[in-house]
Amino acid sequence: MWVRIVSIVVPLTIALAFIIECKFPDLQFDWITNLVESVAFFVIFLIFIFGVYWAVPPTVQITQKGVVLHHGQSHQRRSRDEIRCIEINATDSKRPILRIESSRKEFICGIAAKVDLSKLLNFLKETFPELLVSAK
Repeated sequence: MWVRIVSIVVPLTIALAFIIECKFPDLQFDWITNLVESVAFFVIFLIFIFGVYWAVPPTVQITQKGVVLHHGQSHQRRSRDEIRCIEINATDSKRPILRIESSRKEFICGIAAKVDLSKLLNFLKETFPELLVSAK
């Protein structure tokens, strides 16, 4: 998506720069330097945003209505009707994983070390008694 935005903005800027340069020949503005700087700042901004997105863990909210996964400013919601099964995979005890399979794309996220997996499993079974809630 970002490549498409840059691939549209750069030729548009070059075309506008040419038109403005023809209309105002005495205008002293370095179009090439400023275009390169703006694209460079845009790339730095994207690197920063992806770094924050990678460093900040998602937050999972489990309610009677379903499950919401918050990650940064975005969120994904799965209603109770969409959820097929929930699995806690603790085969790697240092990195347990919560997997929520639904009719749409499944959620996969890590579970913090401070979370008691047996309490989480019991909570999920109580919250979603009609679903298959399993632990590995």
